[in-house]
Amino acid sequence: MARRLPFILLGLMTLAAFGGPVVFGLVLQGGPRPDWPPDRPVEWWTLAGVTAMVLVMMTASIALSVANQRAIARIKTTKEPIDTDRAAPNTS
Repeated sequence: MARRLPFILLGLMTLAAFGGPVVFGLVLQGGPRPDWPPDRPVEWWTLAGVTAMVLVMMTASIALSVANQRAIARIKTTKEPIDTDRAAPNTS
């Protein structure tokens, strides 16, 4: 699961980046004024929720990348044995 987490985050961020504006556009069409700025609380909550979701996933992605880089640097400097369950298979 740990090796797949960056790909899962990438997929979720892609879905949120493309689906979020569509969802917000659909929510924005309701109410007495279907244009900008939003006039209903549900429109503001949708905008804030989609934005927060993308920001949380971006932050998690960056944190995961930094953690992976530190782990790689630690392995290189301390010559720790690589966990064979998580290492890439030898193709040669």
